[in-house]
Amino acid sequence: MRRPSSFDRHLFAIVALAAGIVACSSSAFRPAPFVAAPSSLQTLAPAASKPVYLTIELPKGLNNPASPGRSVPPSTFTVGVTASNAAGMAIAPDAATPIVVRVYGPGVVSNPGRAPAPVPSATVGRNGTATFAYSGKYFANAMTVTAVSGTASMTAQLFGLNTPAPAVCAMLTNTTELVTNQNRVLKDGGGFFIQAAVAGYPFQNVQIDTGSTGFYIGKDLVPGMKGMIGPGQPGKETLEPSGAQISGNYYLTPVTIKTLAGSSTTVPMEVLVTSSAGYTSAKYMGVGFGRPSPKPSQPWLKAPVDNVFLQLADIVMGGMHPGYVLTKDRLAIGLNASNANGFTFNGLQPFPNRPGDWKSPPGCVEFSNSGTYQCGSMLLDVGVDIMFVGPSPKRVTSIAIAAPGYSSPATALKYAFPYPVPANATPPAPDPKAGKPVHFENPSTSYVNTGRFALAAASYAYDASCGFVGFKSTK
Repeated sequence: MRRPSSFDRHLFAIVALAAGIVACSSSAFRPAPFVAAPSSLQTLAPAASKPVYLTIELPKGLNNPASPGRSVPPSTFTVGVTASNAAGMAIAPDAATPIVVRVYGPGVVSNPGRAPAPVPSATVGRNGTATFAYSGKYFANAMTVTAVSGTASMTAQLFGLNTPAPAVCAMLTNTTELVTNQNRVLKDGGGFFIQAAVAGYPFQNVQIDTGSTGFYIGKDLVPGMKGMIGPGQPGKETLEPSGAQISGNYYLTPVTIKTLAGSSTTVPMEVLVTSSAGYTSAKYMGVGFGRPSPKPSQPWLKAPVDNVFLQLADIVMGGMHPGYVLTKDRLAIGLNASNANGFTFNGLQPFPNRPGDWKSPPGCVEFSNSGTYQCGSMLLDVGVDIMFVGPSPKRVTSIAIAAPGYSSPATALKYAFPYPVPANATPPAPDPKAGKPVHFENPSTSYVNTGRFALAAASYAYDASCGFVGFKSTK
């Protein structure tokens, strides 16, 4: 399939810059991308200190036109960046430790007084800021801002202040999709997999997970970390449902994925290279949304800037509509009028203090044919073949799932199965071969993680730009 023209024009610039440029972040230790002005920091580290952490301060958004073909008066904006050492002490930028900021987008941003460029860059001054010019032209998707100082890096997303109306979102769905066929989704021990590579290292068969956000890879799969910027800040992730913890350091690198049309590459983003025992050859790709932060005080963690599917250059440049479609035998990255046809979409609520992200969709659960559904939130997590549900009564004889509601004609995901799960049960019931097919939990409000076997009952679509989740019954 032909890539959008914006990708063709700018891919060379992105690939050429990737060897010495820019980044993203999703560490449990990552500092906030939206912080107090750098001038408010009182303690400066010794000049010889090495930058470990970067924080980015962005404007709330650019005054942008909300629809294609329109423009607004040009303007300028500043990006504030603060570097700090391992002890958290601020480091003033200087010639020995410059901080370079770059903006990845569709060519509507430039250095002041210069023509717009696909990847304009600027060095942060002594006042802790870098200035850019915005042409006032339309841009479809959030742009990615990266900052690098030595081996330290950070990324954030730059949005428009004026949100496109739903009709404009619908127009944007007439765009490219990147497709992979899947033949293990509903099989025991199966799931979604994609061929992915970092920094020119060999492609790996990587499992996809919608219950997390971020990409990690074992250090043995990227020996020497050549062509990657790092080691950067330390990172730690907890894997569910096992509870296993992995740790390592973040490295800035583009990620390339293979599809039926060929391949597609992200703008440079951070990847956690893990050195934890037992995980040095592991790899995992979380592409979920609305995932809880490791700490309530850090809502920016698990942001869209950490999602490989949303950081593809095709999307950042505006040639694709952000999102994906999952079926029992197919993955399509990028929504369009064809692959979104027939879905019943339900609006999502913005995730607090995390621009561009959305809360989990609504879902309902009924126990023991009671006739009463408990409604709260749901997660269709393709990384597991079991179910997590609660709160539940003491005695359960059956479980029924409905989304986005249980009584609406729009309900497209609806199925039930007996409990305990029979040994001969088939999807959409959770895997009976699992040691514990259903995990009962006690959340404060109703919650269900259906696992991937729910895709036997309905296909699933996520619109990351407009904030919608859709289901399409397989019946």
